[in-house]
Amino acid sequence: QDRVVGPFVGDNVLALAALATLPVLLEQLNIRLRSNLLLLGAARTQGRGNLEGPRRFMAECGVTFPAALCVESFQLGRLNYASVGMLRGEITCRLPADYNWAQFGSTGTVIPMADVIQRISRIPVPQRPLTTIILGTVEGGISPGNVARATTLGFEVRSESKDILQQIHEQLTDIEEDATAHSGKSITLDIYARRDPGALDIGHLLVRQARAILGGLGLTPALYPTTSMMTAIRDAGVPVLTLGLTTGERRNDLEEIEEAAAIAPMADGLAQLVGMVQAMDQ
Repeated sequence: QDRVVGPFVGDNVLALAALATLPVLLEQLNIRLRSNLLLLGAARTQGRGNLEGPRRFMAECGVTFPAALCVESFQLGRLNYASVGMLRGEITCRLPADYNWAQFGSTGTVIPMADVIQRISRIPVPQRPLTTIILGTVEGGISPGNVARATTLGFEVRSESKDILQQIHEQLTDIEEDATAHSGKSITLDIYARRDPGALDIGHLLVRQARAILGGLGLTPALYPTTSMMTAIRDAGVPVLTLGLTTGERRNDLEEIEEAAAIAPMADGLAQLVGMVQAMDQ
């Protein structure tokens, strides 16, 4: 009775619903904007899409935007005016075509991948600028009794520094080549998504307006960098923020693709959205 529960409610069904409803909401509130308002739902933003949808739109739309706003379902109170740099990719270890399956003690690809993971864990990660390496997934093999023909490590590197990202990219390439030479397996590095870091100044008028609106709603702004779609808009030279619409969670009693979004805070979330559109219009 107090939540919306369903697949991808948090990422990012509610945001899309708010976007589609915004013209009706403005009409009901008798708000008439001086500027044109363009609503964009962009494809190819996740994973290997690497923000291709919004990047292409910004490159080909032929319109100059004074300001932009990205809307996410979760969490209400977030105020992202900075985007962190990011590399996202996979390292895959495969057996060669002439692999000797009959050899007793054949290790397959799991042990070489374990060595790669150990090497990555030894890469120096500075605290300033803030940097982290996330080893998110490891997939390989079909059963405990079969040698794994392929193993894939999924990872993400985040940093406030473009130079640090480049250094880590070079170190990952070194690990790829050295592990291939020593293991006799085929080890490949695939960086399929990247973002450059960047930010508005906290004193920028758009940021100040957002802070004032959140404060007026009794919300304490949660200021942290993001890797959201705003990166593609910012790279096109447009001042942009990301805001959230409501509070939500993934609960243990739900399927993994299902999420729960609180209904009551949505009123504040929509009020915040309308307030920001009015501020941008001015």
